[in-house]
Amino acid sequence: MKIKKYIFILIGFCCLIVMIYSAFKIKYNIEEYKAGERLYNDLKIISQTDYPQNNEKKEDGDIDKINEIDFNELKNINSEIIAWIKDFDGTINYPIAQGKDNNYYLNHLFNKEKNSSGCIFLDYRNKKDFSDKNSIIYGHNMNDGSMFASLLNYQEEKYFIERNKLSLITPEKNYVIQIFSCYNAEINGNSWNMDFQLNSDYENWLKEITQKSLWDSSVLPSKEDKIVTLSTCTNDSQNLRFVIHGILYES
Repeated sequence: MKIKKYIFILIGFCCLIVMIYSAFKIKYNIEEYKAGERLYNDLKIISQTDYPQNNEKKEDGDIDKINEIDFNELKNINSEIIAWIKDFDGTINYPIAQGKDNNYYLNHLFNKEKNSSGCIFLDYRNKKDFSDKNSIIYGHNMNDGSMFASLLNYQEEKYFIERNKLSLITPEKNYVIQIFSCYNAEINGNSWNMDFQLNSDYENWLKEITQKSLWDSSVLPSKEDKIVTLSTCTNDSQNLRFVIHGILYES
């Protein structure tokens, strides 16, 4: 009987330890989320400019606005800033960095503070001016709906149709990403291809990612287009990623 009693005490003690650890972990995650939220809210304010940079005056005196993000201020925080991405209701509204690998910004904020929220980042193999045939941008699917979590909303056809554009701003140019495809992709698939030896390879890839889409789009890519791919985790499997492909247009 004493042995059973000790076993019950030990089990109870272990359960208590697990509960304490779980409570600590939840609190830690909440604090991390809050820290990430505070930083990115501050960056939205810091990044705004009263006057556009790199302005060129037209003959009629109007200003041709090149961008609306103060990249000089952002570079003072992180020199690896290359762009800013946002949708048209502000759900996605973040700086994009580019590190020396695809691991660092998985658990570091834009200011390089360690945090599980991470930072939106461009694949380190891509050219930072988005001149590659396929430029890949990664972001976490956060439980609080931040970062790239809202990309999963594109699994609904209405959302796909009504919100098929995002804004991509670089120090040199403004772009629009016109979304034409979205789907769950195997992590070992070719949705993230960026090396196309022949034009025919690229055309076949465009056809493939278009056919994979959950929904049909009225806009279809051609071999002359540049593609931006947005990638985030799914809620279904660790072996899947939800990807969105869009055509990059200069605005």
